[in-house]
Amino acid sequence: MGGSLRVALNADVSKLDPLLSTALVERQVFHNMFDTLVSIDDKLNIIPNLATSWTQPDPKTIVFKLRTGVKFHDGTDFDAEAVKFNIERYLTTTGSQRKSELSNIDTVAVTDPTTVQFNLKAPFAPLLANLSDRAGMMVSPTAVKKLGDDFVRNPLGAGTGAFKFVEWKKDDHLTLEKNAT
Repeated sequence: MGGSLRVALNADVSKLDPLLSTALVERQVFHNMFDTLVSIDDKLNIIPNLATSWTQPDPKTIVFKLRTGVKFHDGTDFDAEAVKFNIERYLTTTGSQRKSELSNIDTVAVTDPTTVQFNLKAPFAPLLANLSDRAGMMVSPTAVKKLGDDFVRNPLGAGTGAFKFVEWKKDDHLTLEKNAT
């Protein structure tokens, strides 16, 4: 345990916000910083991640139960309001690259701090798979609001993942540190 690990990427990232990301190399970095609502196991099954479970009471409704005690790297609580913020941000922000992946979501409703409901326009089988990648990456609402336009280059405190963002020097290095919590 401890020490440093240096990893070479085949290209530099161009942005550090899953909302705007279009490059494969960015996903390699993001999956270290940002947890997703669901994940995929080695047999390609959808499994819990930030969402501990989900039910589908009807073909146009998915209800997620969320992991408790999770904090973003900036100390903000991860909860149903954070999920609602992220999904609505992906759906409504000009230039969002996630909008098409989530466009079948009509509304997001917070039932309680650990329960969020997605109301769909129509049944949509790929939704859970989409939520295992950038469309399901949760970023701190506090960091997004605080950092504004600088968030895309400097997402300090934004994730819940195994590594925290430290700095990015374009065409030189990107530094992450272990999330000790």
